[in-house]
Amino acid sequence: MATLTPNYIKGLQPRKSSYRVFDTGVGGVSGLNIQVSSGGVRIWTLKYVDGYGRRRYHKVGRYPDLGIADARLLARGMRKNLLMTGEVVSSPEVVPPTFGELLDAYHRDCVGRGVRTMYQINCYRRKVPVSLEKKFAKDITTDDIFSLLKPISVSAPTMGNRVRSHLSTVFNFAINNRYDLSGGGVDWGVSVNPVVAIKKRVEAERPANVLLTMGQIGAMWRCLGGYSNPVMVAAIRFHIAMGGIRVQESTQRMWSDIVECEVNGRGVLCLCIERTKTGVPHVVPLGRHATNVLDSVRCWSGAGPAIFPSRTSPRTPLTYIAMGHVCRLIRGQHPECGPFSPRYMRAAAKTHLLDGGVGRIEVDRLHAHTIAGVNRISTKHYDKSEYLSDKLVAMDRWDELLDEAI
Repeated sequence: MATLTPNYIKGLQPRKSSYRVFDTGVGGVSGLNIQVSSGGVRIWTLKYVDGYGRRRYHKVGRYPDLGIADARLLARGMRKNLLMTGEVVSSPEVVPPTFGELLDAYHRDCVGRGVRTMYQINCYRRKVPVSLEKKFAKDITTDDIFSLLKPISVSAPTMGNRVRSHLSTVFNFAINNRYDLSGGGVDWGVSVNPVVAIKKRVEAERPANVLLTMGQIGAMWRCLGGYSNPVMVAAIRFHIAMGGIRVQESTQRMWSDIVECEVNGRGVLCLCIERTKTGVPHVVPLGRHATNVLDSVRCWSGAGPAIFPSRTSPRTPLTYIAMGHVCRLIRGQHPECGPFSPRYMRAAAKTHLLDGGVGRIEVDRLHAHTIAGVNRISTKHYDKSEYLSDKLVAMDRWDELLDEAI
């Protein structure tokens, strides 16, 4: 028994006699299995019990001519016909896909696009009960979603908002597939997003309304020296040194994201972020403090692909949740750090850079913000400049402010 995927089926090796592997994963059909013959031929069959109580296997189709999704649709129709008439027919009525299958399809799409937040997506998926997954995607109503979100929102309002946003994205994915003009989409039967009518809890969102002083930032930098995990220390210091870049974009990076370039005759390191929050490539020059942190961390993580690896795997970057936990521990021991949190660095760096004499345009370009008064169509489609010279002005000034604070 296993969750049938193309790679899993491809890896099924022939044995001396034929054997079957049943489709028991999420979205699977009861009784559906793939039979592997001694010659390596793979056949979809449906197990059922006839009117005399005898176990039977009905051929559904041959793999890979009949894919997993199509085999499940046919098998559902066969089982439905079996329950209604007591017979299995080869050309059953196509059964609409379930909500669980829609969630699986969205998950595969995220994996294919290289989405960085797969850990969070998996957490949100586990909030969906099995009973809701078994319903047809087209039959999911606003009341169903409300019944799912209500208990989550009462106990954890922020998580409720996150799950709501995730489900809304899933249904938008289904709608976009249905109305894909290229003809390559899948019709999930969804024409209206049932999540739109449910409003998020605005009071549960915590905007970064805390402004850290340079003294508090410098105190955190110094107090990190007493923490036992050198990779965690380097990750937080690197985030501080990056001058307000988003936490995920600064610390959850691979060594392959670091390249060398020349700007005005000055050799610098650039952090190439291809999967940003805005979906637009963003190049950030590394300042003196950031470069020093990278030089110190190479001896710990240089062998693995992740710059700041987690404790469990050198291939997996540490999470910003772990960074926040460490900052809370240090704040408790050193009150001079104030309310320091990695998520507050963006507002603090922007404010102190502007107060330090750096122009708003240079700071906005460093943080990949939209510049007021600039034609967005021109910027999006035609302007391919990375503006590294402007970003270096802001980064050099941030290094000077850190020198004074540390």
